[in-house]
Amino acid sequence: MQALREIHNTASDTIVIKIPQELRNKTLEIIVLPLEDINNSSWPKDFFNKFVGCLPDFPDIEAEGDYENRKQLL
Repeated sequence: MQALREIHNTASDTIVIKIPQELRNKTLEIIVLPLEDINNSSWPKDFFNKFVGCLPDFPDIEAEGDYENRKQLL
């Protein structure tokens, strides 16, 4: 999937977006979102720093052996 992301400071009610050659003559979906809403996360600022590395080291999984031999179906 190809994506085009542009950030614009709006001073009017019009935005002009140049479409790259590889996206021309295709059906495109255009979504306009305020940038501050994208960066406003519901996670507390230090959430990930607090919990990084909190999972224990899990032991390696032992091999379960070979598959059993069965008669072939006709």
